[in-house]
Amino acid sequence: MSETPTDSGTTSGDTTSAGTASAGTTSGDTTSGGTASAGTATTGASGASAGTPAQTPKASAPRFNHVAMSVPAAALDERGRAEVLAFYGEVFGWQELPTMTEDRHRLVMMAHRYDQFVFLIADDQPMQAPRLDHFGQSVTSVDELTALRDRCVAYRARDDRVDVIDVQVDEFPGLRLHAFYVGYLLPMMIETQYWEWT
Repeated sequence: MSETPTDSGTTSGDTTSAGTASAGTTSGDTTSGGTASAGTATTGASGASAGTPAQTPKASAPRFNHVAMSVPAAALDERGRAEVLAFYGEVFGWQELPTMTEDRHRLVMMAHRYDQFVFLIADDQPMQAPRLDHFGQSVTSVDELTALRDRCVAYRARDDRVDVIDVQVDEFPGLRLHAFYVGYLLPMMIETQYWEWT
């Protein structure tokens, strides 16, 4: 089954990444000999102008874009979905992609962009993992890290199923790594890190 979420009227992909040419711009390296006149394309259908070797587009590095986990069907009924969405929405700002939701079968949560998501699928033999099995995310300041930890602790005061491992700081050459873990209703915990370069 495909794990690519879709939503009406949206595109899957990073709409902020470099490489989208505006109207009237030319493709190819304009610094490598010759300057194209305004409105004149530097490449033809074959991908190269006359007398110029074809340029191979530079590929971007692959990146992680989702985590998929199997859970019991009951965890994805109306009540189960509401509990998952309430916690991860309040703490991390994740949002349901409702066009992907199937009662007792599937829930997809967008993590701030359409092509970055957590995919939950029902299974008769759902995933089971040791407590510290996890996936990770990072923030850009220690204040952000502390704020997220504080939201988890506040939620735990209302729901004792929230499992928090408080912030620890590990020292490495040139790096001070701040991190905490939280688990709630999913097979794996989430580690949040802040990388402080020293």
